[in-house]
Amino acid sequence: LRRADEQQAQRPSVAAVLSQEFFPLLPPAAHQELLVRGGSAGRLIVVLTSDEGLCGPLHASTVNRAMDYADSSTQWIVVGQRALRFLSVPKERLRVMPMPAEEEAQRQMQRLARAVLAQFTLEQLRDVWLAAPRYLSATRQTVTVQPLLPLPIGPSSAGMPRTDLVIEPSLSQAVEALAALWVETVCVESFWSAR
Repeated sequence: LRRADEQQAQRPSVAAVLSQEFFPLLPPAAHQELLVRGGSAGRLIVVLTSDEGLCGPLHASTVNRAMDYADSSTQWIVVGQRALRFLSVPKERLRVMPMPAEEEAQRQMQRLARAVLAQFTLEQLRDVWLAAPRYLSATRQTVTVQPLLPLPIGPSSAGMPRTDLVIEPSLSQAVEALAALWVETVCVESFWSAR
């Protein structure tokens, strides 16, 4: 198990590569895009648990950490039925997705990413957060809450003048493609870490 933990720690994170290598390439004009600046309407929290299992305290901790980020108008997407035991919100602000089987994970996380992007754009949401267990070792897990949207590109890329950068066909489409890849990647990596 120790060797498996060491190998897991050495695997590169695609989300880290996106944030370190691709986000800085966005020109300052990208900060005007909704997917980068965010809207003003409200918050969406995605909670990743499971449909079954014996990790009740871990799922309770995941929901409790997510609740720390919520207010009375927060909307929820719950992946896995276990979170419903610990989360009491009005049904009109809650959507539930079943926890996908391993062979369906990629496709289900793509569907989740598309749903998150569509809701963020349509409702002009302020932000979207993902609460999920994170694997530390065979005997230890923790709970993380990380931002999905707006894209966490930070102010550093806004201050860099880029005269040599050409974005085809448009900046908006480039930001949309990057946001879709970012949300999907973070969801997929969180799914496998939680497994």
